[in-house]
Amino acid sequence: TDPPTAALMINEYPWSTLGPYREAILGVNVCYGDETFHYTNYLMLDSDVPILAGRDLYGFPKKMGVIEFEQQDDVMAGYVERPRGIRICSGVFRPEVPVDPPPDGTPMPTCSLRVIPSPEKDKDHSLVELIQTDLILSSAELWTGSGSCHFPGISVLDPWHSLPVKKMLGATHLVADFVLPDAKILETL
Repeated sequence: TDPPTAALMINEYPWSTLGPYREAILGVNVCYGDETFHYTNYLMLDSDVPILAGRDLYGFPKKMGVIEFEQQDDVMAGYVERPRGIRICSGVFRPEVPVDPPPDGTPMPTCSLRVIPSPEKDKDHSLVELIQTDLILSSAELWTGSGSCHFPGISVLDPWHSLPVKKMLGATHLVADFVLPDAKILETL
Protein backbone atom coordinates (compact mmCIF):
# COMPACT_ATOMS: atom_id res chain seq x y z
CA THR A 1 0.00 0.00 0.00
CA ASP A 2 1.07 3.60 -0.36
CA PRO A 3 2.36 4.57 2.11
CA PRO A 4 3.58 1.10 3.10
CA THR A 5 2.40 0.02 6.55
CA ALA A 6 3.24 -2.99 8.68
CA ALA A 7 1.59 -4.58 11.69
CA LEU A 8 2.99 -6.64 14.55
CA MET A 9 0.54 -8.91 16.37
CA ILE A 10 1.41 -10.97 19.43
CA ASN A 11 -1.45 -13.39 20.07
CA GLU A 12 -2.55 -15.88 22.67
CA TYR A 13 -5.13 -18.57 21.91
CA PRO A 14 -6.22 -20.22 25.18
CA TRP A 15 -8.41 -22.60 23.14
CA SER A 16 -8.43 -23.76 19.52
CA THR A 17 -9.21 -26.91 17.56
CA LEU A 18 -5.43 -27.43 17.48
CA GLY A 19 -4.95 -26.87 21.21
CA PRO A 20 -3.81 -23.74 23.08
CA TYR A 21 -0.89 -21.81 21.62
CA ARG A 22 0.72 -18.41 21.19
CA GLU A 23 1.90 -16.77 18.00
CA ALA A 24 3.52 -13.59 16.76
CA ILE A 25 2.88 -12.22 13.27
CA LEU A 26 4.73 -9.48 11.40
CA GLY A 27 3.38 -8.47 8.03
CA VAL A 28 2.71 -5.64 5.64
CA ASN A 29 -0.46 -4.33 4.04
CA VAL A 30 -0.47 -5.07 0.32
CA CYS A 31 -2.74 -4.50 -2.66
CA TYR A 32 -3.66 -7.29 -5.04
CA GLY A 33 -6.04 -6.24 -7.78
CA ASP A 34 -8.65 -4.02 -6.15
CA GLU A 35 -8.29 -5.59 -2.70
CA THR A 36 -6.08 -4.87 0.30
CA PHE A 37 -4.64 -7.72 2.35
CA HIS A 38 -2.36 -8.23 5.31
CA TYR A 39 0.57 -10.21 3.87
CA THR A 40 2.31 -12.37 6.45
CA ASN A 41 6.08 -11.95 6.24
CA TYR A 42 7.05 -13.69 9.49
CA LEU A 43 5.14 -15.87 11.88
CA MET A 44 6.38 -17.54 15.08
CA LEU A 45 4.47 -20.08 17.20
CA ASP A 46 5.14 -21.99 20.40
CA SER A 47 3.37 -25.23 19.36
CA ASP A 48 4.14 -27.54 16.47
CA VAL A 49 0.61 -28.79 15.59
CA PRO A 50 -0.69 -25.37 14.39
CA ILE A 51 2.60 -24.84 12.55
CA LEU A 52 2.02 -27.84 10.32
CA ALA A 53 -1.63 -27.01 9.60
CA GLY A 54 -1.04 -23.33 8.84
CA ARG A 55 2.13 -23.77 6.82
CA ASP A 56 1.07 -26.79 4.76
CA LEU A 57 -2.53 -25.73 4.02
CA TYR A 58 -2.37 -21.94 3.87
CA GLY A 59 1.30 -21.15 3.24
CA PHE A 60 1.76 -19.17 6.45
CA PRO A 61 5.55 -18.91 7.06
CA LYS A 62 5.40 -20.50 10.52
CA LYS A 63 8.40 -21.36 12.69
CA MET A 64 8.80 -22.57 16.27
CA GLY A 65 9.83 -19.96 18.80
CA VAL A 66 9.19 -18.66 22.29
CA ILE A 67 6.34 -16.21 22.88
CA GLU A 68 5.92 -14.79 26.40
CA PHE A 69 3.48 -12.33 27.95
CA GLU A 70 3.85 -10.23 31.08
CA GLN A 71 1.63 -7.70 32.78
CA GLN A 72 2.71 -5.14 35.35
CA ASP A 73 0.09 -2.78 36.71
CA ASP A 74 -1.67 -1.37 33.63
CA VAL A 75 1.02 -2.29 31.06
CA MET A 76 1.03 -5.46 28.94
CA ALA A 77 4.14 -6.79 27.20
CA GLY A 78 4.76 -9.52 24.65
CA TYR A 79 8.12 -10.97 23.64
CA VAL A 80 9.28 -13.19 20.78
CA GLU A 81 12.53 -15.14 21.03
CA ARG A 82 14.24 -17.75 18.85
CA PRO A 83 15.92 -19.62 20.40
CA ARG A 84 15.03 -18.81 24.02
CA GLY A 85 17.11 -15.86 25.20
CA ILE A 86 17.63 -14.34 21.73
CA ARG A 87 15.01 -11.57 21.55
CA ILE A 88 13.65 -10.93 18.06
CA CYS A 89 10.93 -8.45 18.96
CA SER A 90 8.96 -7.02 21.85
CA GLY A 91 5.81 -4.97 22.20
CA VAL A 92 4.33 -3.03 25.10
CA PHE A 93 0.81 -1.66 25.39
CA ARG A 94 -1.36 0.21 27.87
CA PRO A 95 -5.10 -0.10 27.14
CA GLU A 96 -6.66 3.32 27.64
CA VAL A 97 -9.91 3.67 25.69
CA PRO A 98 -12.44 0.99 24.79
CA VAL A 99 -13.67 1.45 21.22
CA ASP A 100 -16.45 -0.12 19.19
CA PRO A 101 -15.20 -3.43 17.85
CA PRO A 102 -15.83 -4.64 14.33
CA PRO A 103 -19.25 -6.28 13.96
CA ASP A 104 -19.49 -10.06 14.26
CA GLY A 105 -18.65 -11.71 10.94
CA THR A 106 -16.13 -9.06 9.94
CA PRO A 107 -13.41 -10.62 7.77
CA MET A 108 -9.73 -9.79 8.24
CA PRO A 109 -8.33 -10.55 4.77
CA THR A 110 -4.83 -12.00 4.77
CA CYS A 111 -2.65 -13.57 2.14
CA SER A 112 0.46 -15.68 2.13
CA LEU A 113 2.72 -17.43 -0.32
CA ARG A 114 2.71 -21.23 -0.21
CA VAL A 115 5.90 -22.62 -1.70
CA ILE A 116 6.26 -26.37 -2.21
CA PRO A 117 9.97 -27.19 -2.63
CA SER A 118 10.98 -29.42 -5.51
CA PRO A 119 12.58 -32.82 -4.90
CA GLU A 120 14.40 -32.42 -8.20
CA LYS A 121 17.98 -31.19 -8.32
CA ASP A 122 18.43 -27.69 -9.79
CA LYS A 123 14.72 -26.86 -9.41
CA ASP A 124 13.72 -24.37 -6.68
CA HIS A 125 10.07 -25.32 -6.28
CA SER A 126 7.30 -27.54 -7.57
CA LEU A 127 4.47 -25.11 -6.80
CA VAL A 128 4.03 -21.49 -5.69
CA GLU A 129 0.56 -20.16 -4.80
CA LEU A 130 -0.67 -16.82 -3.46
CA ILE A 131 -3.40 -17.82 -0.99
CA GLN A 132 -6.13 -15.67 0.57
CA THR A 133 -7.56 -16.50 3.97
CA ASP A 134 -10.12 -14.37 5.78
CA LEU A 135 -10.15 -14.58 9.56
CA ILE A 136 -13.78 -14.06 10.59
CA LEU A 137 -14.14 -12.23 13.93
CA SER A 138 -16.92 -12.44 16.50
CA SER A 139 -17.50 -11.48 20.16
CA ALA A 140 -14.78 -8.84 19.90
CA GLU A 141 -13.64 -6.35 22.53
CA LEU A 142 -11.22 -3.64 21.40
CA TRP A 143 -9.08 -1.02 23.17
CA THR A 144 -6.73 1.63 21.87
CA GLY A 145 -3.89 3.05 23.88
CA SER A 146 -0.22 3.84 24.05
CA GLY A 147 2.24 1.28 22.82
CA SER A 148 5.47 0.58 21.05
CA CYS A 149 7.34 -2.27 19.45
CA HIS A 150 11.03 -2.96 19.04
CA PHE A 151 13.17 -5.33 16.99
CA PRO A 152 16.39 -5.56 19.01
CA GLY A 153 17.71 -8.82 17.55
CA ILE A 154 19.43 -8.74 14.19
CA SER A 155 19.20 -12.30 12.92
CA VAL A 156 19.98 -13.58 9.46
CA LEU A 157 17.77 -16.58 10.27
CA ASP A 158 14.82 -14.48 11.50
CA PRO A 159 15.15 -11.01 9.91
CA TRP A 160 12.16 -9.36 11.58
CA HIS A 161 14.34 -6.27 11.95
CA SER A 162 14.16 -5.84 8.15
CA LEU A 163 10.72 -4.21 8.70
CA PRO A 164 11.84 -1.43 11.06
CA VAL A 165 9.48 0.88 12.91
CA LYS A 166 9.74 4.29 11.27
CA LYS A 167 6.56 5.77 12.75
CA MET A 168 3.99 4.23 15.10
CA LEU A 169 0.51 4.72 13.70
CA GLY A 170 -1.39 3.14 16.57
CA ALA A 171 -1.65 0.39 19.13
CA THR A 172 -4.65 -1.77 19.93
CA HIS A 173 -5.63 -4.71 22.11
CA LEU A 174 -8.21 -7.11 20.70
CA VAL A 175 -9.95 -9.98 22.46
CA ALA A 176 -12.12 -11.98 20.05
CA ASP A 177 -13.22 -15.34 18.78
CA PHE A 178 -12.39 -16.13 15.19
CA VAL A 179 -12.68 -18.88 12.65
CA LEU A 180 -10.45 -19.58 9.69
CA PRO A 181 -12.74 -20.67 6.83
CA ASP A 182 -11.71 -22.17 3.53
CA ALA A 183 -8.90 -20.46 1.68
CA LYS A 184 -8.85 -19.21 -1.90
CA ILE A 185 -5.94 -19.46 -4.33
CA LEU A 186 -5.51 -15.98 -5.82
CA GLU A 187 -2.75 -16.92 -8.23
CA THR A 188 -0.46 -19.80 -9.11
CA LEU A 189 2.98 -18.47 -9.95
